Order: sequence, then structure tokens, then C-alpha cells
Amino acid sequence: MNSMTGFGCASGEEKNAEVGFRVEVSSVNRKQFELKFALPREIGFYESKLRQLIAQKISRGSLVVRVDFIRHEDDSSSSEKNTNSLENDLPESSCTPLKVNRSLIRQLVELSTDLTNTLPVRGEFSVAELLSIPGVLEPYSPDYSTPEIENLLCKVTMEALDNMIEMRRREGAHLLTDTLNRLSLLEQTLSQIEPLVKEYPKMQYEKLLARIRETGLSAEADDDRLCRELVIYADKADVTEEITRLHSHFKNFRSILAKENEPIGRQLDFMTQEIFREINTLSNKCGTVEVSPLAVIMKTELEKIREQIQNVE
Repeated sequence: MNSMTGFGCASGEEKNAEVGFRVEVSSVNRKQFELKFALPREIGFYESKLRQLIAQKISRGSLVVRVDFIRHEDDSSSSEKNTNSLENDLPESSCTPLKVNRSLIRQLVELSTDLTNTLPVRGEFSVAELLSIPGVLEPYSPDYSTPEIENLLCKVTMEALDNMIEMRRREGAHLLTDTLNRLSLLEQTLSQIEPLVKEYPKMQYEKLLARIRETGLSAEADDDRLCRELVIYADKADVTEEITRLHSHFKNFRSILAKENEPIGRQLDFMTQEIFREINTLSNKCGTVEVSPLAVIMKTELEKIREQIQNVE
């Protein structure tokens, strides 16, 4: 039994890949399966692949999958960041990775040398001057469509998903314990009702017969027509069928709860509706001062169960 509420995260990098990934998966309850992604634009084309992988493990709930890059940085840049508190406060995604167009620099240096040798000019490029020339610094964008990056993204995503599923499993175990306790209370309350309603149809028959006699009408015990009408009316107060169905529903409810590694939320929701219908019918048929308070207890506990299983996958 799994809850539909959970959170999981994971991160990973590959030596051969130029970036790593951090993936967060969060889930809340929902009747159907809903999946939303927050992917960087550069890897948006992986959404379909990730959707297929996640749908194989999740059947209900609203999931949000967030993926962020983990950029590779050399030691010097890392140490520089550690010495600057302002830069440490900036989000990692605020800095666009750059690369140096070394081919362009070589051409510029060759042209500069050629001009120096052929014309009466002297001068050298400084690093700052070279970097300020348009085209020398370019935005760096790795090829994210490689098999290595795809495998890494899928691997980290499934690790985050497994961590979320484990959290849903732990919460589901608590929901299972609470539901079983309340189900036991329903069974105990029903066992208190059974002896109270056992003689209720007979009591109703005798009560109706007495009232007819009080009116002065003829009400002989051997009057077949009258007896037949009284029996039919009294049988409407018989709740044997409802009690039998409740016992059956409770048994089915326990068997559903015992299932492992499969979604059971919809089945439990259906069984809860059936149990409520039988309790309500029982209460309407046999609304005595002894039975009515017990029926209210059953409805109250069943409502608590219903609220709990709204969060069951």
C-alpha cells in the first residue's frame, strides 16, 4: 500500500559527460495520473523518454519532475567562488558557460604578426584585448543528444523516482496501520448491533398487531390476509441482508489491503462507498435508540477511512 505523497531527489555526473544532473521528483494525491516537467530548454527533447519511464512505475498521483544542470568547474574557479560571498549567493544558472574560439585567436595573432612585419606599426595583443574582440568568447553548449548524457539523465531520474516511491511506501505503511485499526472498530461496532436487531422484525410485527387492536379493529391471529400484510411490513425492518453484506465487504476490504506492489486506491474507494450504502440502509431500517448511535459511530469511522484512502495510490 503506497501513499500518493512523496519526494525524492538524486544527482549524478559522468567523467565522459560534460555536465551532470540533479533531479527532484515530488508527488501529491490525484485521482488520475498527471505528470509535469520542469526541464532546461537544452534537454527538453528528453521529456517523452522520461515520461515513458516514469509511467511504468506510477499509476496515480500528480508528479512534478524538475531537472537542473550540474556544471563541471575547475578548481581555480571553485576557489574563486568560495572567496567571493556575493558570487556564492548567485544561482548557478545565472552564469552562462563560455568557451574560447582558439581558431579565431590564432588568425588574429597571425594577422597582427603579419602587419607588424609588413607595416611600420608595433604592438601586441593583451589577453584582455583579445577576449574583448567579438567572437573570441562564445556561449558554450555541449551536445546533449549523446548516448552518455541520455543514459545519465535517465539513470539519475529513476534514482530520484525510486527515492520518492520509497517515501510513498513508508507513508503508505502508516496509512495501512490506521485503516486496519478503524476497520477493526467498524467490525466491533457491527458485532454490537447484530444482537440488537436480531429480534427487531418480530418486535415490529407484535407492535403493529397491538396498535391495530388498540384502534378497535378486528385483528385475529388466524386472519391470513392481515398476517401477510403485517409480515411484509415487518420484513422491511429486517437488516440481515445488510449485516451479511457488511461482513462480506469488510472481508474484501482486508483482502485488498493485503495486496502488495499494486495500486489499490480505486478499489478501496469503491468498497468504501458500498460499505457506507449498507450502513446507511441499516440505520434507516432499524433506527432504534440503541442502534442509531452505533450506526453514527460506524459512519464517522468510515468517513475517516475514506479521507485516508484518498491519498492511496
